[in-house]
Amino acid sequence: MDPTVKFYYNQAKNSFDNKDYNNALEYIKKAINIDNHDFDCWCLITEIYLNLNQIDEASSCATTLLNIDSNNPKAWHLRARVLLGLMRYDEALLASNKSLQLDSQNNEYKEINKNIKAFLDFRTKTSEETHQTSNKGNDTSSTPHEEETENQSSQETNETASPSEEEFNPINKYESIFKVTSSKNISLFKQKKLNSKIYYKLLDDVMNDVLKKVDKNSKAHIYNQITQFVSNFAEIQYESIDEAEGLYSCNVIKIDPSGKTIKKIAIIIHELAHHLLSEIFEVSLMYLFDSVKTDAIEAFAWYALNFKEEYHLMNEYCAHTVENYFMPFHYKNYESFNQVLKEFDLTKSEDIEKINYATRLGNTFAQDIIYMLNKYFDDKIKKQIMKQFVLDGYNFYLFTGTKYKTNEFFYDDVKFDKINLLLIETTIYIKTHFAIFDLLNYKKAFTEANKRR
Repeated sequence: MDPTVKFYYNQAKNSFDNKDYNNALEYIKKAINIDNHDFDCWCLITEIYLNLNQIDEASSCATTLLNIDSNNPKAWHLRARVLLGLMRYDEALLASNKSLQLDSQNNEYKEINKNIKAFLDFRTKTSEETHQTSNKGNDTSSTPHEEETENQSSQETNETASPSEEEFNPINKYESIFKVTSSKNISLFKQKKLNSKIYYKLLDDVMNDVLKKVDKNSKAHIYNQITQFVSNFAEIQYESIDEAEGLYSCNVIKIDPSGKTIKKIAIIIHELAHHLLSEIFEVSLMYLFDSVKTDAIEAFAWYALNFKEEYHLMNEYCAHTVENYFMPFHYKNYESFNQVLKEFDLTKSEDIEKINYATRLGNTFAQDIIYMLNKYFDDKIKKQIMKQFVLDGYNFYLFTGTKYKTNEFFYDDVKFDKINLLLIETTIYIKTHFAIFDLLNYKKAFTEANKRR
């Protein structure tokens, strides 16, 4: 390696090891500008782009790697990781198989190969089971994950209307990030999933624990009543937020203190919906792990809802659906959903499929959150919200809509498969993108927030 190239490469490697990916990118680009055929440099820039979640750039670099040396196992390994980032799992398996053919003893290559196979096996099993339970022809809608069919009319009499008294008495305590992200969990997620009885019992428990602390006869102002209710779920902080009026992360809701009261009510419902969506995945993980709630489980659940653009989009669509439901009927706001939508190419069919999948899944979980919140938001509360809406003059406002609004949702059995698939995909992503440090940061944030409450 040329001395100057080696200097820039070492600087890039040091920055990369310290998680300073932007500086690492600048250094490695300088090295490649001097020698654009150095294999190690192209390996490093591929890994940098993967960690920056710039998958298209990583894909281009991985192609260059194969052009330089198509018999190098690391080139095929990085290609497999890129294809995982693109969610092209079948191709990722082929690339991973090739890396193992060239280096059968590499444990990292073995681990990714094992995880991809486990995910594909589970996806196939889920698709077959869904088709077997359907009594109608192929559904014309598809997802980026799998084709599926559903007989909605036959499932309208499912068990969700009358949750069972089935008990959940966990015996484990998953406190370690390394334990909740272990590749061994993929087999667990394949073999065990939720059912309607335990699922709705868990959601009921979340709400009932809070309702015990709420004064339903309070004479306080409607905004104070709602904030007192919400503070039992998450800490509320008031501060100015760049380019946003509200924010949720790791059991903390932040709200811009300025603005009309009704706007703050809408924001706090929206952010509470984010929290409750995370709660849904937390209780799902608790059940699957047979564990009490821990900071590590909370961190994994929140990461799962944000690590991919389509899941981030789903998260926002879910929150807006809940927000719109509890606001007066002519209030239909999708502002933050539309902001995330900018990350998608609306001219590409695969991106449109991802959007449609995200909205359908988001609407699915929104219905469960609405089910939960209706235990608190009775007619008295809703009338007070309407009164504040009129007092603040919001009935004259124009709100940001979306052409991607959907009334479609997944029924319970399919929904539980989707939860497990998302957990499997998250586990694979964490392993292939070395995202353990992101999880540790989330865990730290949850720990600090929980100590304050």
